[in-house]
Amino acid sequence: SNSTVGELGDLATLIQWHRDDPPDDYEMNRNNVIYTWQFNRNPFFDLPDLAEYIWGTNVGDVWNNSLSTPSATASTIEIYPNPVSNILLIRGLNAKANLEIYNAMGQKVMVKDITSEDRIPIEIPSGIYFARIRTVDATLTRKIVVSP
Repeated sequence: SNSTVGELGDLATLIQWHRDDPPDDYEMNRNNVIYTWQFNRNPFFDLPDLAEYIWGTNVGDVWNNSLSTPSATASTIEIYPNPVSNILLIRGLNAKANLEIYNAMGQKVMVKDITSEDRIPIEIPSGIYFARIRTVDATLTRKIVVSP
C-alpha cells in the first residue's frame, strides 16, 4: 500500500506476518550459524512471544521471562578433535542428546542421537561445518573443520 511511503512497514501487517509464519528449522539454524559469527541472536526467533509484548496482544503486560537462552548452560560440553578427520568425540553430556551437522549453506548433512563419550564416525566431505548438540535443557552450536 502507498500509505506507508517512507516507513519500514505497516505494523498490523508485520505482526500478522509474525503470527502466521513462525520460524522454521531453516531459520532457526540460520540464527544459530549467525550467532557463531556475530555472537548475537534474533530474539524473535528464540522468544517468539516477545513480539506480542512489544507490539501485539500483550502490550502493557509484564514480561517475566528471561531474555537469555539455555545455550549458556551448555558451556561444559566439548566437541573434539577440531579439525576432525574420522571420529568426532563429545564430552560433558549428562544425558542423551541429538547431534546435527550442517554445511556452510545451512543444509543438514548428518543427524545422530548421542551420549557422552560416544565415538561418532564422520563420513562427510572435507570442509567447514556447524555441529549443533541439543539436550533436554540446552543447545550448543560450534564450528568444526572436517579434514581429509
